[in-house]
Amino acid sequence: MNKIRVIIVDDHRIVSEGIEALIDTSEDISVVAKVADIDQLFPEIRKHQARIVLVNVYEASDSDIEMIKSINKKHAEVKILIISMSADESFILKTLKTGAKGYLSKDTYRNQLFEAIYTLRNGYEYYSKSISNIILRNYLTDEIEKNDSTNKTLQSLT
Repeated sequence: MNKIRVIIVDDHRIVSEGIEALIDTSEDISVVAKVADIDQLFPEIRKHQARIVLVNVYEASDSDIEMIKSINKKHAEVKILIISMSADESFILKTLKTGAKGYLSKDTYRNQLFEAIYTLRNGYEYYSKSISNIILRNYLTDEIEKNDSTNKTLQSLT
């Protein structure tokens, strides 16, 4: 059986080793590399033919958005899974619009991490409950604003 090959991107060694230790309890998933930054990432993706890149984000930053864009541009076949403690709605939505296929908050349990990896491997997107709530709230707000705008336009017609 082919294992799901994962690369962890985190510049804190102890954190990446902790995530690796969690993942290594699965028989189906293998951490093939741990890197500190994007410069180390691309050679490892090619070397190991990894299909999932797990990016640990500490604070919302434009450099993280640029990394996601770069991964998607150079390796469209790779699925990006974000783990972040950031609750910045704008950042979360930007990462998803930029191409991240999964987003987990830091309160995620190991089984949710596995579920996210399997879901991405199967070609679907995965968001933890708190992230799904943010996406839904944003969608509903956009729909309400769009309907209000349409109604105002219609009311102005004679």
